[in-house]
Order: sequence, then structure tokens, then C-alpha cells
Amino acid sequence: MTVSNATKGVKVSWGKVSKADKYYVYRKTGSGSWSKIKTTTSVSYTDESAKAGKSYQYMVKAVKGSVTSGYKAVSITRLSVPKVTVSNASKGVKVSWGKVTGASKYTVYRKTGSGSWSKIKTTTSTSYTDTKASAGKSYQYMVKAVKGDYTSYYKAASIRRLKAPSSVKLAKATKGFKVSWSKVTGATKYEVYRKTGNGSYTKIATTTKTAYTDKTA
Repeated sequence: MTVSNATKGVKVSWGKVSKADKYYVYRKTGSGSWSKIKTTTSVSYTDESAKAGKSYQYMVKAVKGSVTSGYKAVSITRLSVPKVTVSNASKGVKVSWGKVTGASKYTVYRKTGSGSWSKIKTTTSTSYTDTKASAGKSYQYMVKAVKGDYTSYYKAASIRRLKAPSSVKLAKATKGFKVSWSKVTGATKYEVYRKTGNGSYTKIATTTKTAYTDKTA
């Protein structure tokens, strides 16, 4: 029997037992009593009532008529799926996620295209900046919460690494001001923002070019 964190609970799996016509799944918390939570003819069951951060023990008994098998209990801490967001930072891609109840640490993974996942960081923090992400390349990131030998399930997030436009210049034009910048590898377009004094930035243009004249200044 094996147990693992699923998207919505704890998944309990076991091998098929010859002659068995059904299975009983039991659960207990701490030093409490065993409770039967499922009768099934399948060889797996997902306990969606398991609460985040709580530790549980599970056992499965094979059943044939009035005869049941012995069992072996397995423990696990219910870990929710980290909610991951990715964004371009000044020196790479920043991966952020929410704190997962019960987790002692987190592992960050990355992959490119149809390649394999590679573990790039283990941390107790809730963010990590991948400074090795190459300009213009697309990546997928995932984060798994960890508690002992068990990890959470995951949901991947994608992003294209875009560097901040450099060589940004501002010059007077016949009508307004001309803003220009260097081409960014992998970018399909650019957004131009403006603010006055201590106000907030407002997007004033979207362009595929590397210059824009603000005639409303």
C-alpha cells in the first residue's frame, strides 16, 4: 500500500489481492481509533476529507465474504498544492507561492519545452529567483511542499524570460517627447508607461517598435 498527496486530498493505493471481492479503507488521526471511510472494489481511493496540515494513518483490508486480511498502516501529512505565480525579475524569473500548512520546506522544479523536470532549489522560503533563466526562452516551474518523506501534488506555471529593456532614452520631439529603448530578445511587443510627479504609472501605449513619441505631453 502507498499513500500520496493528491490535488484534492490523500490518495491511498494498493495492489490487487487474489480472490478478494472488495476492500475496506480505514483512517485514524494520532492515537485515535480506526474508522472505516470507504468500501470499494477498486485498488485506490482518494480521501478528500483529509485536512491540510494534519497527519493521518491509513490501512486497507482485503475482503472475501466474511473473511478479511491483515493490514499494514502507513502515515502521511496532508499537504495542499502550492499556489504558484511566476514573474520576470531584474535578474531572472521570480517564482512565488503561498505558505502550505504543515510543510517544513519546498522544492522548486523547472523544465524547458518537452524536457524533463529538474530540481533547482530546496528552500524554507516562499519565493525563489531563478537567475539562470536565459533571455528569450520559455520555462515551466512547479513547487512541491515537503514534510518528511512526503510531498504535495503540484500545478505548473509557464513564463518566457524577458529582460528589462535597456538603453532607455528620452528626448524632445517636435510634438512631445520621444522614448526609445533596445530590442529585448523574445519580446513580441512593448508597453510604455508614464507618470507625473509622485503619481502612479499609467500605460499610454503598446507597440512592436523600439520607440514611441508621447504627443500628449
